Amino acid sequence: MLLGLYLQERLADPSDFTVRVPLAHLVDEEGRLVWARVELLVDELLAARPHLGTPTEPLTRRRPASALQWLGTET
Repeated sequence: MLLGLYLQERLADPSDFTVRVPLAHLVDEEGRLVWARVELLVDELLAARPHLGTPTEPLTRRRPASALQWLGTET
């Protein structure tokens, strides 16, 4: 659920991310979501395909907070 909310903030259509990035790339060995990887992969996707960003997200990516800050976690 949190992943979906995060992706809605960054992408016009969150399914663009889930179609292009396998879940295995987002989780650690224990199956937990690694937010630093999510943020990095979203950044890479938007760098390669800026038109997939939300309409309010400029091509030079506004950066109000990282996923780690957004979730209030340090790791």
